[in-house]
Amino acid sequence: MLSKKQKRSKYSVAFLLFFALVFSNCKGIQLISKYDYEIDKSITQIQKDMDTHLSRLERAFDRNPEYVTYNNKHQEFYIKMHVDLRSLVIRANSVDKNKQTVSILKLLITELDRLEKRHKNPGLKKNDIRGPRTSFAVGCRGVLKLELAKKRGEEK
Repeated sequence: MLSKKQKRSKYSVAFLLFFALVFSNCKGIQLISKYDYEIDKSITQIQKDMDTHLSRLERAFDRNPEYVTYNNKHQEFYIKMHVDLRSLVIRANSVDKNKQTVSILKLLITELDRLEKRHKNPGLKKNDIRGPRTSFAVGCRGVLKLELAKKRGEEK
């Protein structure tokens, strides 16, 4: 008959063997989602589109140095950007462990909303462009860096 100490030791060994078997079948713990080519490609295009839009607005100050008013062409741009960003949020949300990407995309939507609101009423001034350009560059770069880091992690 086994003593209590021997039984405990037997159970401890069995417990350790069980976990050794379980963890030996794991390739590793994944703390973040896998690389997504579509997010990589889309965020790059969004950044280019925003920079183009802001560059065109800067050129518009040559015609009217006071401010640039909101028109139908601008409205179409903002609608497209909202659709593109919301689509990326949906895509990013559909994958587990992708909170960082989703958070950055939501911040970009907030920044886009602010820019459009300022553009609508009373109109953008030249110094209103620098902030959104920087915010979008930083946000897009953050999403891109995250995706590229995921890609590098998969290659190892």
